[in-house]
Amino acid sequence: MPPPPPLSVAIIGAGAAALTAARTLLTSHDAERSPGTDSCSSNLLPPVGTVTIVEANSYVGGRIKSNDDFIPGGNRVDLGAEIVHGFGTILTDVIDTQGQKWQSVIGSNQELLEEIYIASHADGGPAKHPTKDGKYGVYYLAKENRLLRFDTDDADFCRMSEILSALVDLPESDSGRSLADHFEDENTSIPQRMIGLLASGYSNTAGCTDLGDVSLNYMVKFEKYWEENEEEGDARLHP
Repeated sequence: MPPPPPLSVAIIGAGAAALTAARTLLTSHDAERSPGTDSCSSNLLPPVGTVTIVEANSYVGGRIKSNDDFIPGGNRVDLGAEIVHGFGTILTDVIDTQGQKWQSVIGSNQELLEEIYIASHADGGPAKHPTKDGKYGVYYLAKENRLLRFDTDDADFCRMSEILSALVDLPESDSGRSLADHFEDENTSIPQRMIGLLASGYSNTAGCTDLGDVSLNYMVKFEKYWEENEEEGDARLHP
């Protein structure tokens, strides 16, 4: 029986998941063939001939997009996925593997990974220091049209950071409580003017802005895992 003809695959959208899928389809098929495997084996997919990516926008990357019009002076603001979060992760392993190729594109005098200061409150609150290059984080309160430095002494901000930093010390429990439940308790209540900032942080880490839908136990487990297994530090790829 002749082998099946190559597949033509269409992928809708050109975000990170779509680009990864295209790369996997184009590179992994030959690696899956083992010596002596019959081409008609039931567990072997037909080879992929072409992959076409269809994207409605004028750029690739999906949520990975930057804008330099928001802040005067050409300062770049990341509108979606901002950073490479933490070191020693799968993503930083990919960057290390492909680093030499990327370095040849941007030039040897440019740093491939630029260390930046950014802290999602869903990860427990900010550190109290800038980066080695003197950069520091700011937080935007939309309703007040106000920026807060990472080391602000704003009482509500400090209260929120204290409560979030203590999540890692909570015991794991299957009580069914949500983050909203926890943050409404008398001893761990979050100041109302910080709720929007808090929801933005968890939309980044937990993919949800409704804190009533985020499991307290899940986030406690996440905080403990991060504490034990990940390396601190945030960076972004050179533009």
